[in-house]
Amino acid sequence: MATEPSSIHLPVEVWSYIFLHLDLNCLRNSALTCSSFRWLARRYMYSRLTIVCEYSWEAFIYSFKTSQRRGLVDALERLRFVASPDIAPLIRTCSIQFQTWPDPPFESVLNFLCDHLHLLVNLQHLEFHNILLTPRRASDISGLSSLKHLLFKECTLQIGDARCKISTRSLTISSDNDAVYNPDQLPRWLALVEPEKLLELKLVTSRATLEALSELTNTDIILPRLRSLHLNRDKKIIHCPVLSGIVNKCPSLLHLHLLRKPEPERSSEGTILPEDFCCSFHGLSLYDGPHFLISSFQKEQLRGLRRVRLFGDRWDGTCDMIGIRDDLRHLHRGAPELESMHLRAFHTSETSAEDPMLALTREPFLDSLIRMTLPSNLKNLVVFGMIFSDSTEGSDVIEALASKYDSLQHIYLYFPQDFWMTWSKIPAMESCTSKATTLRKGVSICRQLEVPSDWF
Repeated sequence: MATEPSSIHLPVEVWSYIFLHLDLNCLRNSALTCSSFRWLARRYMYSRLTIVCEYSWEAFIYSFKTSQRRGLVDALERLRFVASPDIAPLIRTCSIQFQTWPDPPFESVLNFLCDHLHLLVNLQHLEFHNILLTPRRASDISGLSSLKHLLFKECTLQIGDARCKISTRSLTISSDNDAVYNPDQLPRWLALVEPEKLLELKLVTSRATLEALSELTNTDIILPRLRSLHLNRDKKIIHCPVLSGIVNKCPSLLHLHLLRKPEPERSSEGTILPEDFCCSFHGLSLYDGPHFLISSFQKEQLRGLRRVRLFGDRWDGTCDMIGIRDDLRHLHRGAPELESMHLRAFHTSETSAEDPMLALTREPFLDSLIRMTLPSNLKNLVVFGMIFSDSTEGSDVIEALASKYDSLQHIYLYFPQDFWMTWSKIPAMESCTSKATTLRKGVSICRQLEVPSDWF
């Protein structure tokens, strides 16, 4: 009986999923196998275009010896190849990075790219690093109808209005150049985009945040569909007088992120927030920022809150257990549907709470935690920063919390050296291991875990 040669017959969708996880070398080798694999591999081989306009000492020596800029001819040839009808529709991500500006020789590369952007009909992610964005270049970008993410890093905006607005779902601005901050001559980055299409705005640096806040305040721009807002949070921004009215321009805002470590100092009033700070969120579901900002929210503004990740204004962004206690009462009263809470906290005592460094002394952590009033329906609790604690105290913390809050289903305690202690109300598969310990109403495990910082 003849046997059929071994072969694998899989749907095209399965092969596409396999090719999605191959690196560039594997894709090149696969493309040489057969015409079918070449057809599958090319969409991933040419999905990303990255151009780095090098400016270094080696490049200077090369130019001095040859009277040519290293990489200039290669960059132009790559762009001509990408602009071909067969390759242009395959590009999904494009990034051009200038190491210095102005760079006249490589400026022709930028102009060529902008002139041919309309050919990249499936481009979704576009990044510019350290360029001068002129009105003409902005108009070229506006010709992209499929754009989802747009990033400007260390870019300069030339004064002038673009003829057309850029349509994008996400806009990221990161600008921290040496130019003197002048509130009267600010770039109008938000005026470049269609406000009705923008869903996410990321202002990475302090300068970018201040510029965008001033633009929103001094113009009639409203972001009606904005869902997620990322703000750089340092003392300048918190003290910015226009911060209180920023959310009025974002009526659909759901996620507010203030991610940078706060300054380790307080004002004489005991808070680093302006006295007139008031937010007007409707339907806010996620809050990621300092715990002392919670007291500025009204009860109806917290009603839809589901997840919070809180940090403080002390060492390494942690919050002392005394200062956070009063702020959590606002969550207990105003956020009945809160399910997950992430705290960067270490134990302290009321006698040492006034000094950030004295707050690192070894004091009972359990007593401070138990005196806190957590939301009644909280299901997941993460305490990040169990300094000077051990697994014995961690077990006591879990026992006390599980007894006091019947709604808790998962507790995560982080100790130094990437050591986690986890507790689950519902026993998992890991409960049969030797590292699992049965505690009240659940199973606890002590081990090292690889937990991404943004898993929350």
